Amino acid sequence: RCRLPTGSLRSIFPVNFFIRSFPARISAEATVFPTPRSCHGASSPEGKKNLGDHPSPLKGADGEIEKIGDYRGGEPLKMIHWKLTARQDELMVKETSETAREPVMIEPRQLPGEGLEDKLRCATWLVNRHMRQNRPVGLQLPQQRIAPATGDRHRLRMLKELAFYGQNQVSA
Repeated sequence: RCRLPTGSLRSIFPVNFFIRSFPARISAEATVFPTPRSCHGASSPEGKKNLGDHPSPLKGADGEIEKIGDYRGGEPLKMIHWKLTARQDELMVKETSETAREPVMIEPRQLPGEGLEDKLRCATWLVNRHMRQNRPVGLQLPQQRIAPATGDRHRLRMLKELAFYGQNQVSA
């Protein structure tokens, strides 16, 4: 956590012809997250190879067929059920469920790395990687457990906890 000093606002309007700038007094604090660093040895939970084969109530394009419905317009051609469409003379669409991803719990102390900073970089990389895959991610910290979930707010909360990990400050 650091306090930001003065800065400057810049604009290249219009069309990169010239740059306008003026000093701005910034009254804010910034949280610096650990730099993500790849750590492939800790990428799958409990050493499982095939993850994500559980059905989900959300609609998707790669899960099990839940039902056949009427074409509403906008569905991709690969979702049209061609045999049923030929029988009924109306476009029928396969409605599938999204494949749910198995939740991942990240425990920074158990990750590969020489020091605390390397372990936190690995944890940051894992949080970002699994969140991009829409997999629920949680953190197991010494003083608290953050349950697996998805979403930008959850991701920022976990990154903030990793930024303050090992410090005696209470995070908001």
